[in-house]
Amino acid sequence: MVNVEFSDEKHCYMDGKLYEKIQNTKKKVKKDDDRVFLIDGGERKGKSVLAQQIARTFDPSFNHERMCFTEEEFAYWIDHAEKGQSVVYDEAYRGLGSDKWADKIAKVLRSKMMEMGQKNLVVFIVCPNFFLLHKYIALHRSDGLFHVYTKKGQRGHWAYFNHKTKQILYLKGKNTLSYTGANFPKANMIGRFLNHYVIDEDEYRKKKKASYQDFGMEDDKKDKATQFRNSFVYKFYVEHDRNAENTSRLLKDEGLDISPNTVRRIVQAKERSNGKV
Repeated sequence: MVNVEFSDEKHCYMDGKLYEKIQNTKKKVKKDDDRVFLIDGGERKGKSVLAQQIARTFDPSFNHERMCFTEEEFAYWIDHAEKGQSVVYDEAYRGLGSDKWADKIAKVLRSKMMEMGQKNLVVFIVCPNFFLLHKYIALHRSDGLFHVYTKKGQRGHWAYFNHKTKQILYLKGKNTLSYTGANFPKANMIGRFLNHYVIDEDEYRKKKKASYQDFGMEDDKKDKATQFRNSFVYKFYVEHDRNAENTSRLLKDEGLDISPNTVRRIVQAKERSNGKV
């Protein structure tokens, strides 16, 4: 790992291959050009921390103010960011798995395309699952995907898929929400990262908490996360021959440790709410 120093005495240790890629990418961003990167992974895997580290390496001026938690704030900072700066949209718990959320983000990216290019912005979209994104973002408007995952119970792993590989992954994995399988593309690069904040962590957490409160979500954020998890599990179950054991195994491969019995309970509750039982 290399020690990346920033202007305000903050630093982070970053995978050397990733640091080199960022430096090469910065040189390639030309007039009327921008970059959009996706960062996905399960809950508490470190997506936001990795986004901060990469955004700050692209742009040493990056701080908590440009960590956005709403579509409106995201659009604002695209308008008000200066040339070459980074902007992060951190989806957090708002609208998880929601088609409306995906459509809103796609609309922002479409409407702000000219501003992003003219300013050479580097934009990051942090989301729970790549396959739940709007096709426009997943296939066309993004330049690469960082998939954050755990390995042998350890956090801090990422796999990077470039534009072409990401497209193939989306088309092959969309139905099963899976990143691996027969004839699936391999990541272009894999690496590690440390759980190290490179922006003001206290200010970041205050801002994140305020975004929950603004939408009345501080008290029920766990419920929202559970709702998303249950929808995610049910989708896996339906698309894998309605087999609880197989679903549990596949979810564990994705870093979500849910027993077959819990899968069955989630399915029963979901089908009751859908009027199927």
